[in-house]
Amino acid sequence: MAIPVLGETRPALCHRDGRVTATFVYKDVPFRDGLGVVNDVLVGACDVCGDAIIIPAQSTPKVSEARRSVD
Repeated sequence: MAIPVLGETRPALCHRDGRVTATFVYKDVPFRDGLGVVNDVLVGACDVCGDAIIIPAQSTPKVSEARRSVD
């Protein structure tokens, strides 16, 4: 699978809206447990509700770094 870039769209499944299109954007994403946030990370955002529903592989180091800084 190709590496996603800013503005690219892909079909996806959203926990709220079912089958949707997701657009890759940079945004701040809080951790589900409420402890911390990943700032300015590339994610696929649901085009219906705006939730981050795809986290591409190249964003993993940034997510890991943010998580370590919270623990």
